[in-house]
Amino acid sequence: MHTLLFLSALLAAQIQVDPTEYAERYNREGNSPHSVWAQVTLYYSSPDEIRPQLLQAIQSDIVRSGIRESESAEGAILAINRTLRDESLLLFNLLLEPDGEVRSTLYNSFYSEGPQLPGELAAVNEAARDGRLLTEGDIDVTQFHFHQFLIFYYLRNNRLADELLFDSFVEHWEQRFDLVEFGPFIDDLFRATLSKAAFEVDRYSVMYSIFEDNLELPHIPPSTLKRNLFWGIDFAFYSQGRLDKSLAVQRDYTLPLSAYVGDSNGRLSILVSQGAYLIELGNFQRAREVFRQLVDNIDSISDRGKVIVYNNLSLVYFNTGETDAYVETQLRALDLARATGNTDYQDEIYRNLHVFYRKFRNWDLAEDYLDLAEELAEQNDNRSGLIAINISRALFEKEYLNNTEQALRVLDMTEKLIDQDTDYRLRDRVLKTKADIYLEQQNWVESERLLNRILESSASNSNTANYLQTLVNLAQIRAETGRLSEAAENINEFRTYDTSVLPFRVLVYANTVSSHIQSLRGDVRQAGTEFADLIEVVFERARNSSDVESGYWNLEKEYTYLFETYADFLISQNRIDEVINLLDRVRTINDASLTDSPLVQASRLNDEQLLEEKNLRDEMDRLRRQLVSTSGQERLQIKSDLEQLSAQRRALLRQYSGTPDYEEVKLWSLKRNLRPQQVMVHITEINSHYYTAFIDRDKTEIRKLEVTEATRNLFESALESIFTGETDLMKFYEIGRFLGLNSLYEDYSSFIIVPDGYLYQLPLAVMPVRLPDTPFSYGSTEYLIERADFYMLNSLKDLTKKEENISYDYDFAGFGVADFKNEETGRSLVSLPRAPEEVRSVADGLQRFDKSRSFTNQEATSADFREIAGKTRVLHMATHSEVSDSDPLFSTLHFYADGDTQDGETVKGQLFAYELFDLNLRNELVMLNSCESGGDRYLQGTGIMGINRALRYAGVRSLVLNAWSVNDHYAAEFANLFYEYLNEGLSKSESLQKAKMDFIKTKNANPHFWGPYILNGDNRPLLAREAETTSNTLLAVLFLLSISVVIGRKREWV
Repeated sequence: MHTLLFLSALLAAQIQVDPTEYAERYNREGNSPHSVWAQVTLYYSSPDEIRPQLLQAIQSDIVRSGIRESESAEGAILAINRTLRDESLLLFNLLLEPDGEVRSTLYNSFYSEGPQLPGELAAVNEAARDGRLLTEGDIDVTQFHFHQFLIFYYLRNNRLADELLFDSFVEHWEQRFDLVEFGPFIDDLFRATLSKAAFEVDRYSVMYSIFEDNLELPHIPPSTLKRNLFWGIDFAFYSQGRLDKSLAVQRDYTLPLSAYVGDSNGRLSILVSQGAYLIELGNFQRAREVFRQLVDNIDSISDRGKVIVYNNLSLVYFNTGETDAYVETQLRALDLARATGNTDYQDEIYRNLHVFYRKFRNWDLAEDYLDLAEELAEQNDNRSGLIAINISRALFEKEYLNNTEQALRVLDMTEKLIDQDTDYRLRDRVLKTKADIYLEQQNWVESERLLNRILESSASNSNTANYLQTLVNLAQIRAETGRLSEAAENINEFRTYDTSVLPFRVLVYANTVSSHIQSLRGDVRQAGTEFADLIEVVFERARNSSDVESGYWNLEKEYTYLFETYADFLISQNRIDEVINLLDRVRTINDASLTDSPLVQASRLNDEQLLEEKNLRDEMDRLRRQLVSTSGQERLQIKSDLEQLSAQRRALLRQYSGTPDYEEVKLWSLKRNLRPQQVMVHITEINSHYYTAFIDRDKTEIRKLEVTEATRNLFESALESIFTGETDLMKFYEIGRFLGLNSLYEDYSSFIIVPDGYLYQLPLAVMPVRLPDTPFSYGSTEYLIERADFYMLNSLKDLTKKEENISYDYDFAGFGVADFKNEETGRSLVSLPRAPEEVRSVADGLQRFDKSRSFTNQEATSADFREIAGKTRVLHMATHSEVSDSDPLFSTLHFYADGDTQDGETVKGQLFAYELFDLNLRNELVMLNSCESGGDRYLQGTGIMGINRALRYAGVRSLVLNAWSVNDHYAAEFANLFYEYLNEGLSKSESLQKAKMDFIKTKNANPHFWGPYILNGDNRPLLAREAETTSNTLLAVLFLLSISVVIGRKREWV
């Protein structure tokens, strides 16, 4: 509450209401009707405390007298008009009076008194007396006078103008408004009048033209009328796609004016729309501030408004990674919806929470909220709601629980709920969901049967979009079953329609099927050309488009179908370089989303730049839809336009983006950077397959491995066993056999892993070389790490990347936190009592580093981290970190904090991964020796996952982190061993290997304790080997001695 009141005071201060200045402006107009109206309106719209000043500044005795004897603007005008006898002022009173009898009295009194005859406004005032709409014969729209302003604005009690009159006024003036001059005061009234007319007939482009370059209306007094005028301008700017201008209007006009006139409800409504605009722009941090202000004043908001505020605030929390706050806010909204009996809101919130817990892989709670939604639908006899919920349940079973059979059972049961009253679109959704499952299972017969039913339904209901997508589905089935002529007929029929209105993903799907048909017919050259063109359009879109809310470009099944089909085509043609690069691009398709994410860019771009970037993306998306539907010269022109827009967007983001366009890596160049007995294992997950490439200096082999439900269960159970400390070696041996790794130790002593899917959190170094005696024979088992060193890369180009030399202020900086002050900060983190000592011990052990700093407990704050992080060569973190299962940018580092939020912090004691991009990180090595610091294995196609991926793109050259939670005692011991070998001059991967081997032999052979540590990035040593240093010193001395001998000889020769 205090925050909101303080803000109101600040906003009111933005309206520079100098009573003397306003009064002088109006005094210059004498007792003209528009001046009288302005003075009276200003007086009665102003706060009580400044009214005496205003009254003193007014020069007209008539106006001052009318105000003194009246308590309202209507009364003051009536009193003033007894002297002035002005028809416009009479019109003002008639417009504000809802009672017809009172209007007749006012009218008769005015025209019966005095010697003057009825003037030019007699007919208008007669219509006002009678409450009759004016016609074009009553008023001349080709002229402008003050009374038109009154007629257009005062509509509530006595409406004289209708859409015909508004439209006529706009038609006449929209091309002339900037060619006329009436004088400063009347000019303002004219612009306001034309804007009002345009608003009433939805001609928002006219309003945009009027106020695009000049928003000033200094002669219209600060009032509710002026606030509403600017509220309309705000909406007009929004309708024209100018969110930046809408936000400026709110900031400079509608919010301050609402505060000035004391309209708290109007102000709150504007704040709600301001927050929504900021969300649309992707500026979630500012939206967060706005909705938090609204929550502070929640008691002043209607019940419906409260639910809207809570829903919007929770959406912001969802998009800033504040998961606990998201759930808390959704539950508040749910309580309110239940209390008010609003079942629609309840259903929406249940579904929101289902999606939330599904996304964060909490299957039990995800199912609980589906159950609650189902109960609500049953209680309200909502059959359509039940059908929609069951579709969600089926997708949940299939996509997240890997239970396809249960998904089909749910859909079979759902079909029984369908009757003749069911909307055909809902019925078709059930059939389409089943057809998609059968399509993935390659049950062509059953899928085709269902799709034919959907095709018939779509045709009979004129649902063209659904009809066209179904045609493409049928074309795919017929191509896969050898009926190429039928498939081609389906695609040809598809192309007879206007397809530019279809979603981009459907157009991609249709073109993929078409290219696949070409390849199956043997037209390899044409198929290859079409595939290559299509893939470039898709990757271009991925670089320049992302979901504003998540920051990611979603990999829907239409895109992964293209990737798989094209990869198989390239493999069949033995085009190895191309397929390797394709697979690498697929894995890293979302890399640009890290630095181009709204969470990152919103802190760097202003509203106008954010809008420009959004509009560029929207226009590019429109052109892409055209591009995949055209050919010939038109296609070339669209490609040129796309390239131009892409260049504009790159120029806008260039200074901030750390992810340049993809550059193809030549296989010969890659191999040249591999050492003898070194192999790169490059894994890309597409649909239900792992494309695994084995690359060494002499050869390249690609295997396509099917990932079945049983395979996924094997990975899941193996991960579960190692996470909990009950590592099942048999399962890991089976995974090694599945990937073909168990026997590779015979040929290679060094592995570079470019992982995807489960392999982010499942280090291959833990694989047993041979079949273990038992699942738990840890001590007697030999592991791959004992035969080879391992490290990871994000992509192919990382192997050939050249790093520049950088000078650092510090060689080492460490952060260690023992107590996370849970009560003060609302966190629930276990203490790490060994962490501070770990940092000090590591710093002491790096004897060859001269400049080191240790930050422990109260010194280890996020502010200290921001200050030091980019200035140190090695950064060691002995603290907690949390990995977001849904978005790498939501991963967090935890620091010491008391109860107060420090400057720059989003949440007390935490730093989100998206905040790291502003820190200019250049570290040669960062070690996150913390709880849950590893990668997120569930989001496809994003390259390096979790916080490691964000740190690498924030500038860090190499990372060591743990893929699962580690006991801080063992964590400290492992860190000391690792740094001990680094201090000796070993490479990072060799140091990690040696530390793990020591752990196996002397500490604990269970991979749970030594297995989680992963190296990602540059593998070069931090220091030269000590023997090499001694040798280099001797060589330098001998070199200097030889120089002195030569010089001595030269002197002799001289």
